[in-house]
Amino acid sequence: MTLGCEECARDRERFVGIDEAAIEVVPATIEHWDLLAALFAGSKGVNTCWCMWPLRPPTAHQPGHDNNKAAMRSRLLDGESPGLLALSEERAVGWCACGPRHIYPQYESGNEGTTSWAIPCIYIDPAADRKAVAGALIRAATELAVRNVAHAIEGPPPWWLPGDAKAIAVATATFLENGFTQIGPGARMPELRRVLA
Repeated sequence: MTLGCEECARDRERFVGIDEAAIEVVPATIEHWDLLAALFAGSKGVNTCWCMWPLRPPTAHQPGHDNNKAAMRSRLLDGESPGLLALSEERAVGWCACGPRHIYPQYESGNEGTTSWAIPCIYIDPAADRKAVAGALIRAATELAVRNVAHAIEGPPPWWLPGDAKAIAVATATFLENGFTQIGPGARMPELRRVLA
């Protein structure tokens, strides 16, 4: 459901300045389907991609609500957890795809193998405290990578576009504030990495 102006304003009042302790980050499962669908409905771009872009080669991705939504649902029904959800007050306020780097064709091939992880995409509810939610998701993804014995975790691929120049700067700063360093200029986003071991 798209929020009307008054409803969106009320949500902004509720979420701006949110206490990070009130954010719970959990692996996305089929049980979270309705929450995930409601979150993604808040963005035309995300609602047509359904975070399938990172999982397909650069020339193979086709934005399309029905096919991509079905592909995400199928992954969840198969017991996969392709990302993390940030929850607050019984609703999803953020999403972050994360997993071993080699499963995401949007990154250039390297010799990282299964020991390097990546966060190829983050989406935050526009009404939420974006910095707080993004920080919680980045930290949770990093902790998950550590538990899976990853030696490093990378930020989004260079072609990821979180919005205009200001959005790119905010996204970059949030990763840097959470222990990542810039290792290259990138095409849209700078290349970001955090060494874990």
